[in-house]
Amino acid sequence: MNNDHDTSPRGLVAEIRAFPAVFALRLLWLSLPFTVGATLGTALDDTARSIQIVASTGMWTAWVLGLTASLIRRPLSLTVVRVIGPAMLVAAIIAAVASDAHPLALAHAGALSIIVLLPEVGERFVDGLSYGDERRVLLRAPFPVLVGTLPLTWAITVCGIAAGPLALAAQKWILGALLIPIGLGLAYLSSRALHGLTRRWVIFVPSGLVIHDLMQTREPFLLRRMDVQSVGPLMAGDEVGSSGTIDVSQNALGIVLELKLSRQVEVVRLDRRIAEVQMIDRVLFSPSRPGATLAEAKRRKVVG
Repeated sequence: MNNDHDTSPRGLVAEIRAFPAVFALRLLWLSLPFTVGATLGTALDDTARSIQIVASTGMWTAWVLGLTASLIRRPLSLTVVRVIGPAMLVAAIIAAVASDAHPLALAHAGALSIIVLLPEVGERFVDGLSYGDERRVLLRAPFPVLVGTLPLTWAITVCGIAAGPLALAAQKWILGALLIPIGLGLAYLSSRALHGLTRRWVIFVPSGLVIHDLMQTREPFLLRRMDVQSVGPLMAGDEVGSSGTIDVSQNALGIVLELKLSRQVEVVRLDRRIAEVQMIDRVLFSPSRPGATLAEAKRRKVVG
């Protein structure tokens, strides 16, 4: 596995310089109890003791999970911080409405929510799964998902976990008993969908690159370096759809990269969950950091 994380003082300083956003994420998460935590404590002062215990336990559990995830560079960790981070902002906003919140708490939670969504953070976390001379590049979320189902799926995950225990704490016994199994079941399904977005990659390997997008293909497929003709941005007005093209960009926002092959390769494409074999000589994809992706392709000489 990729063990480029040097724990020596010199190695830590080098990592902070190379990935300041990841360091900022960990620092902001570590200090949450002093700002957001204090604000939530004030907001809970006038509530029932049972609600105080359940809410405080839930927030401390979320904080520990998020802090632990921020220290472990894996796709699952990225899912965890991207679910809990914005939830902390929502909790801070609710606490601000319920009490006189210090502006620092809202600013702190807002900064954390922004940082967990940065492309640099996402790529660094998914690359922690790389082996040897590999590098994983995270793909952007499809536009229909980003503006449609993603916010709803996130809300179902957070509310599904919190609703049942809070209902029981408020002595709504029947409602709580119903919400716990239903809510946790929905949260499990929705969190799996969210996690699927952190498992869409382009993987640079010694022999070329692998497209790993199980939303579009049944299995990852390798594009050998010797077969790659060119890699570059898709220009405005260029044809998108053709019989020899597979588009894994899925209308994502931002720059779309076009990879052309010198010969056709076989791909098992999913069309409404139906697998069909397609011969392709062109791939369209949207990495979260297109400039860094092109630089990596150039460094590895991924051009036939």
